[in-house]
Amino acid sequence: MLDLTLRLHRLNDGTLVLRLPPLFRYIFGLMAVVISIGMAHAGAFYPFPTILIVASAAAVVYEERWFFRTDSGVIEYRIGLVFAFRARRYELGDVSFFRVSEFTKGQHPSERKPDARFFQRRHIAFSFESTSHGLVNIETQPIRAGNRLRENARQIASHCDRPLHDE
Repeated sequence: MLDLTLRLHRLNDGTLVLRLPPLFRYIFGLMAVVISIGMAHAGAFYPFPTILIVASAAAVVYEERWFFRTDSGVIEYRIGLVFAFRARRYELGDVSFFRVSEFTKGQHPSERKPDARFFQRRHIAFSFESTSHGLVNIETQPIRAGNRLRENARQIASHCDRPLHDE
């Protein structure tokens, strides 16, 4: 199964980048190529495979990245297509702390019941508290990705010289 957890990388200038793994692009690129070859071989136009090709091509150029730049004191979030994305910047000086918290979907955070219903899955969230933007969510994953998410959070908090609250 395709793992869509963000991966942590360090750039040459020391910036930490949290991004989708390259395998994400490779798989969708391969899917677009295989479907295109199949349609060309069939010699006909079919709407559903065409929609899959367009969706796969869009996934190839999809970008979601967090840049943690301590040299300039900025956290930057990019989402969109590689050539057309929306960026949001947060001043590192406004960040009070980073947080990792577990929760059950469909339950209020004050309700810490161990007996969740069948459809209520456990999740883990990584976020930071900003004085000017409040709580900013970085990533939310099913609880099975908890170890990787916690390790990423630990490295980022250490890199940014901010405390990490693990709840």
